[in-house]
Amino acid sequence: MDGKQKALAYSRAYDLFAQLYTHGLTDDLRPILDSLSLLEQDSTSDSEQLAAQHYQLFGRNVFPYESIFLGTEGLLGGEVTESVAAFYHEVGFSATSHENADHIGVEFSLMAFLCGAESDALADKVPHHVQRMRHLQRRFLDEHLLLWLASCVKAVQEQGQGIYTDIATQSLALVLEHRQQLGDDLMLPTSVFALADVPNLLTDEKTSLRDIAHYLLTPAYTGFFLSSDDIKRLGAKFRVPHGFGNRQQILINLLRTAADYDLFEAVFEEFSIIAKNWLQYYENLMLPQAIKTPWMARLSHSITTLSDLRQTAIEANTEI
Repeated sequence: MDGKQKALAYSRAYDLFAQLYTHGLTDDLRPILDSLSLLEQDSTSDSEQLAAQHYQLFGRNVFPYESIFLGTEGLLGGEVTESVAAFYHEVGFSATSHENADHIGVEFSLMAFLCGAESDALADKVPHHVQRMRHLQRRFLDEHLLLWLASCVKAVQEQGQGIYTDIATQSLALVLEHRQQLGDDLMLPTSVFALADVPNLLTDEKTSLRDIAHYLLTPAYTGFFLSSDDIKRLGAKFRVPHGFGNRQQILINLLRTAADYDLFEAVFEEFSIIAKNWLQYYENLMLPQAIKTPWMARLSHSITTLSDLRQTAIEANTEI
C-alpha cells in the first residue's frame, strides 16, 4: 500500500467511526463493518435494538464530548469547544453534523477530512501540502482527540454495551496506530498537556454534598468517568435508593442515603476501587507518555483524595 492509499484508508476508517459514533450501527454501515472484521461481538442484532443501545449509551450515559472530559463545568461548550471550533476554522473544515464541534463524531470527521486531503496532495504530487496535512493531523491528535479519547473509550467499556464497546475500542486502536505512524519524533504534543487544578474539598468549610458530587462527576478532576448507570449499579450493590433525576442528582441522593444507612465509608471505598481500575487501564495503554502521565497522576491523586474524604467524614461523624 503506497502513501496515497494509506492516507485514503485512514480517511475512510475515520469517516466510518465518525458515522458509528454519531448514528450508531445502522443497516447501511453494518455490511461495511462486517467486511472489515473489526468486531468480536455478533452484529446481527435487530436495528431498533442497536439504535436503542446507541441512545442509551451516548444519549444518557457516556456523553462523548471533549468539553465533558476535559472541562470542569460539566456542561457542553465553553473554552474547550471554542478551541476545537477554532482549529476547524484554521484548517477550513465545516462539519455537516448538527452536534457540537467537540463531539467525538465530528472530531473523527475532521481527521477523515485531513487524511483525505493528504491523499489528494499525494495524488497531485504536492509534497509541501502533504507535510502540512500530516502536521495538522498530528496537531489535532496531540492537542485534542488523543487527550480525551482513551478516557471516553474506557467509560464506554464500563457500560458493557457489546458491539459499541468493540467499536469504541477499535476506534482508539486506529488513532493510536495512526499517531505512531505519523512518526516517533513527533510523539510529544505540540503543547504541554495538563488537567485542570483540583479544588481542595477538605480545606473549604463550605464544601457541600453538591460540591463533592460535582468533583466525582468531573473527569478532569478525578481521572475517571461515572455514568448514570454506574451510579445506579453502585446503589443497587449496597441496596440503597438513589432516586431520580440527572447524574448529579442521582449521585447526591446516593451519597445522602449512604450516609443515612452508615454506608458512606463503603461507598467511597468503591469510588477508590474505580479509580484504581482506571489507573491500571492507563498503565497498560500505549498512549504517548506526555498524555498518559497527567491522567495517571490525576488518578493517583484521586485515590488519596477519596481516602481522605472518607476518613474525614468518619472521624467527624459528619451528616451530609
